[in-house]
Amino acid sequence: MNDHRWARSTPHGNVPSLAMPRDGRPTWRRPDIRADNDDVFATAHDLGQRCGRRLGALICLFVPLVFWGALAVFALAQSL
Repeated sequence: MNDHRWARSTPHGNVPSLAMPRDGRPTWRRPDIRADNDDVFATAHDLGQRCGRRLGALICLFVPLVFWGALAVFALAQSL
């Protein structure tokens, strides 16, 4: 399995990031999550990776909840 967490994407392929010191231990810097993400559209998971795990969990939980809640309210309003 290729591990691209500590690589940065270039036109010539993945090259080691400057965040990786010579002894191989990762630094305090977070890896570039966009290195192996070629999608144009950001998903809730991508937002969670960028903004933190808790915010991503809230987005993944509440976006569908708000959507289905609004749909239920709309359907109820149509039936009245």
